[in-house]
Amino acid sequence: MKPVNKTVNNPFGVSRVDNPFQHHSDLTSIYQAEFTALKGILLEIQKDSNYQSRGAVVIGRPGSGKTHLTMRLAKEVLAGNRLLFIRQPNNPESILYHIYSRILESLVEKVPKSPYSQIEYLLAQSFSKIIISAISSKKKQSKKDEDILELLLSNPLNIYKKFGAEGSATKRRNWKYIENKTLKWWNSQYGFGGYAGLIVKGLIKFCSYSDPYKRGLVQKWLAADQIAPEEVDGIGLNNWQQDLSKEDFSLEAIMVFGRLSIEDQPLVIIFDQLEGLKYNENLMFRFGQIIKELFTQVPNSLIIFNLFPDRWDDWQTLYDQAVVERIAQYKIFLKPLLPEEMTSLIEFRAGQAGVDLHDIFTKDEIETISRQNSIRKGLNCASDYFRFKVDKIPLPEKALDFEDRVAAELDLLKQEIAALKTYLNIKSPTLKDVKDGKKAASYFQKQKILQEQAYQKQNMIISSSDDLGKLMVIFDVIGEQFGFSTGRLKFGQRKLPEHLLIKGKSFSTVVGFLQENGTAFTSRIKNVNTLVKKYPKSLFKLVRDQRKPLIKAKIAMQEIEKLKTASNGDFIIMDRNDRIMFETLYKLVVDILNKEFTIQLRPALEALKARSNPPMLAEIFRFFA
Repeated sequence: MKPVNKTVNNPFGVSRVDNPFQHHSDLTSIYQAEFTALKGILLEIQKDSNYQSRGAVVIGRPGSGKTHLTMRLAKEVLAGNRLLFIRQPNNPESILYHIYSRILESLVEKVPKSPYSQIEYLLAQSFSKIIISAISSKKKQSKKDEDILELLLSNPLNIYKKFGAEGSATKRRNWKYIENKTLKWWNSQYGFGGYAGLIVKGLIKFCSYSDPYKRGLVQKWLAADQIAPEEVDGIGLNNWQQDLSKEDFSLEAIMVFGRLSIEDQPLVIIFDQLEGLKYNENLMFRFGQIIKELFTQVPNSLIIFNLFPDRWDDWQTLYDQAVVERIAQYKIFLKPLLPEEMTSLIEFRAGQAGVDLHDIFTKDEIETISRQNSIRKGLNCASDYFRFKVDKIPLPEKALDFEDRVAAELDLLKQEIAALKTYLNIKSPTLKDVKDGKKAASYFQKQKILQEQAYQKQNMIISSSDDLGKLMVIFDVIGEQFGFSTGRLKFGQRKLPEHLLIKGKSFSTVVGFLQENGTAFTSRIKNVNTLVKKYPKSLFKLVRDQRKPLIKAKIAMQEIEKLKTASNGDFIIMDRNDRIMFETLYKLVVDILNKEFTIQLRPALEALKARSNPPMLAEIFRFFA
């Protein structure tokens, strides 16, 4: 054994992958056969003349490396395939919009070793192929045809590099040419019914601008957001109708990406963090319906579902056979690593940090690590030993027989005392509660840092339905712990903001989200103000993210002031700190539901309640009475 250099970073400190676009150490010999199987399915789709989508279930215990495997897939195939990562939907009424929003967010992720994003690759490849085919089929080609053909045959990415300077007449003419040819091709192939033709036009506009501001406006438009009239005119598009069904729109938009991918390479659509679905029967049922629709409507895609073994068993019971067969055309099982495989993994991690494993751990310690039943547990165990040796942080528990026996006796005694207290109706925090509270506080701080980084991204799509879904998940779980119920308000045929009615023994509060713009904002806040007067004993809190466009319309501003000055109303601007805390709390709850973080929920929430300084989080925790 050699003393460990204190300047060496803990090589085992990162034990999880949150999404496939992250970059972590990857020992490719682990699950190589399973990885090859996934790539083989992609090749099958690519060769299928009917472009039928296929489903694959990746089944493994918590911490077995399911998301890590998709990260490896992303690294290898992003230059050719588009990889779309969908976290758990949370609102049964907007599952398709949730999926589509996550697709848009995924598509603006950069392709490794390239200045271009996934969507730029997809559109360059597909539009180029369409234009090349259109020009090649002409009996007589003009000089312009020949010039464009030469550029695109040389490199489809020339669509961004050599089509003229930003704002120039040359660029406008070239992109108008592409727009006309592409829309003509789309009409001949699929027709112009529904929203599809407009969406294709929007995608062409996105490609035609290199100005980040204009691209941002087009992305908002593609997300079915209302844009200020002067801004939407500036990008050559028309606003969507106020009564647009975002679910219908989203299905067509996803279908457009699937059809465009036929001119490129198959899509890889990954559904992850799905364990929380089981806590909402309506959400679970609706999700099954949506997935069936995606397989029917969206071509040329490999759709992957990451699941725990017991959850996969539940799905086979809950969903009808047609859904199960589409989801699981292929089943890939991630078995627990053999001890020698776990040893190879931690040796690899140590080697990347310039450390010899046998210099820092004893033979017995390596044996203990190698016997852990998941990759995450193995890395966490190695991390605990490393921190003990370098930073003198005590091990969570010592592996000595005598101490184990004493600990077991103490646990038994604690259980008996707890049972007696329950019988006598005495409540007090247990030692485990205290430990879980500390773990939750530590976890919360780490996740807060990650959410701060995520906040900087420009691709986040903020929607009322998604924010409501997050609040619903939080309160569905908290309601059981703290004894209150949730519901929704109805106001005849009038539209209300997305909201949640929270009821306790002595309070009734409506928390709503109003991320819409234009007349939709004004009409919905008016309806809220009517309810504020109608129900003076209920509190009404309306939330809007500060990154959404500033409300400038006179009537809308008057309605905001009316709500803020009401004794039972408030209009809250969710600032950066509020958003980070809200997202972190949601992530904590979801990770507990998904068994990504194993603690008892109530002490975790109580610990966070004591640390809730920002206003938005304080408002949420105010209901924990």
